[in-house]
Amino acid sequence: EADAAAPPPPPPRRKRTGAGAKSGARPPRALSREELSELVLNSGVAGQSPSKPEVKCLHAQLADHLCRDHSNPLGEAILSGVAARGVAVHGDSQCHQQCDCGV
Repeated sequence: EADAAAPPPPPPRRKRTGAGAKSGARPPRALSREELSELVLNSGVAGQSPSKPEVKCLHAQLADHLCRDHSNPLGEAILSGVAARGVAVHGDSQCHQQCDCGV
């Protein structure tokens, strides 16, 4: 079986400006909706990019898997493990009671 292609590296980080910036410096330009979407989608999950070996925030990995495009292998493994323990991962007739939509 062939190895899966490595994901592309995340985009370079923008230099921060703010209180410590040189006087007279121009403020950063606003990102377009497309640029912002691309930045968010390529930034990784909970501070973890594809190039980092450590894993943290398993709930965020699972959420990424469920909400993006089911392409997070760690999120998929977490979902399979939870399902193997008998949790109704696709919901049931009572799971909506856990949400308080009035908040």
